[in-house]
Amino acid sequence: MPVDNEKLPQVAARVQSADWMGLEISGFFCDENGTIKGLNKLGDLNQLIDYVEKHNIDQVWLTLSLKDMDKIETICHQLHSVSVEVLLIPDISSLLLLNHSISQIDGMPVIHMSSSPIKGTNAIIKWLEDKLLSTFILLLISPIMLLIALAVKLSSPGPVFYRQERISWNGTRFQMLKFRSMSVNSDQELIWGKAQNKRLTRVGKFLRKTSLDELPQFINVLKGDMSIVGTS
Repeated sequence: MPVDNEKLPQVAARVQSADWMGLEISGFFCDENGTIKGLNKLGDLNQLIDYVEKHNIDQVWLTLSLKDMDKIETICHQLHSVSVEVLLIPDISSLLLLNHSISQIDGMPVIHMSSSPIKGTNAIIKWLEDKLLSTFILLLISPIMLLIALAVKLSSPGPVFYRQERISWNGTRFQMLKFRSMSVNSDQELIWGKAQNKRLTRVGKFLRKTSLDELPQFINVLKGDMSIVGTS
């Protein structure tokens, strides 16, 4: 769901032409008048939070300029209590100005606005908390993960895990793990289709619906690649 400004048509067109991403755009929010071919305008920016709360939205993409940082911070604050990932499509020249996790989607740099780094004593406390909690949680859910891994292997040929390269806030690259939910082709590459026609396996559909496909990310937390998000 892209939000606002002149970059929106280009971003939307890029997503729509990249079937492999398996994304479906619900529509866009913009304070300005105007239409975008093939997209539904869902309202003004002040209607965004209400829409996200009432619909099953996975991601909100912000195409606002960094000069609109006040708007960006307001939107991120409003969406803080909602289970949605907030991504910013930034100006290339501004990438180093923000201490947020950076990754790419079809070649477009995106900044993960949902989290920011912790420094000093708080960072040490957070590191210990992540190590202890992830170890405890992995021990607790290991039987469930083994059953899911078996189900994934039996559902279709291919690896148990899907690996996605991410870049942390300090520029370190790592492989984020998820249970594979889609079929693979003979070249062992993931096949992506349009959102309404994804090649999800039966097991994959259940894993996506229940978010159980994200359980392997506790391995990333234990390795120090990721952090368990708190309520702060």
